[in-house]
Amino acid sequence: MPAPYKRSDTSVFLLRYHFVWCPKRRRKVLVGALGERLKELLREKAEELGWEIIALEVMPDHVHLTLSQRVWTCGCGAVHDRDLNAAREHPGR
Repeated sequence: MPAPYKRSDTSVFLLRYHFVWCPKRRRKVLVGALGERLKELLREKAEELGWEIIALEVMPDHVHLTLSQRVWTCGCGAVHDRDLNAAREHPGR
């Protein structure tokens, strides 16, 4: 199965992040209503930030989250767009 590349007027890209985290001492607390609430919060935040959730699995003792995004915020607090950065750094400019 080919990778679902994202396309814009000036670029083709596939950028994904895979996060795994677990509660302290891997306690099995992410079950039932708590696990469902965690999924709901992650989906809400992803929508707010414009991220696409590729995979989300909440296990009793850990979480796997794979997401894709076009625009990102760095540690300096600035919002960056891959196309804009590429255009600024283009040698023909």
